[in-house]
Amino acid sequence: HQEIHTLDIRDTPVDDLAVAGRFKKLATLLADGSKIQTLEPLASAGSLRKVYADKTAITDEQARQLLRQHAECLVVYQTDSLQAWWNGVTDDWKEIFTTQLRMQAQPTREDLHRLIELKTVHAGETRVSDLTPLQVFIRLSELRFAGTAITDITPLTKVKTLTSLHLTHSPLRKLDPLAQLTNLEDLDISNTPTEDLKPLGNLQNLKKVNCAGTQIKTLTALEALRSLEFLDCSNTEVKKIDPLQELPMKTLKCYNTKISAKQVESFQKTHPDCQVMYYR
Repeated sequence: HQEIHTLDIRDTPVDDLAVAGRFKKLATLLADGSKIQTLEPLASAGSLRKVYADKTAITDEQARQLLRQHAECLVVYQTDSLQAWWNGVTDDWKEIFTTQLRMQAQPTREDLHRLIELKTVHAGETRVSDLTPLQVFIRLSELRFAGTAITDITPLTKVKTLTSLHLTHSPLRKLDPLAQLTNLEDLDISNTPTEDLKPLGNLQNLKKVNCAGTQIKTLTALEALRSLEFLDCSNTEVKKIDPLQELPMKTLKCYNTKISAKQVESFQKTHPDCQVMYYR
């Protein structure tokens, strides 16, 4: 059984994959309509490339777990709900998605799962205004959008896997939903009408914040961000950089602000290794 590459248990009462975990060369598991409850035993299957588990009890979390162990694997497990989702997605979103994956106009079940298993989605200059379609993505870690009509990021509270969010040149004002994205490490909201950084106060993993060209006036909310290394607050009304005093800053861009040269000088003395870009 060491040589088995494909295992077919479709529409059988098989409910346990323990034996499959021993097949070191297993590449494809066909388990549609079987009684399997978990994919856990497949963690040790050496060469896994495709798992088909439509019409089984497999959940998003179980699929996500398997993808952590087999990053290149394709897990197909919720075709019906994804087809319904796709039919409800706007043409603007379909355009973005087909660009990410070069899918056909009528995506296959493999296409749909490849899509929601993407780690990154990038788009520029789009009329998209609603982020809800991203809620079905099970391991999205990087989202980059520029020049959108997005004003509300509440739908992203369901995308807990996000570590990097760039939403720039967009009419975004309120950051409150970000308070729930505790895995966030990198945030770029430059050139948006955002006024308040308070929702970032508890995001302990944040390393990079770009709020250049926003309506921000104070950096107080960043004081508790013990991992913060990079900040760009250029072209804002920010007056003081005291909140950054205790942080492990490596890069500070603060030109065209209300910050005085004296403050910058004093900051550089306490942070000799921090690269500061400043002029008024």
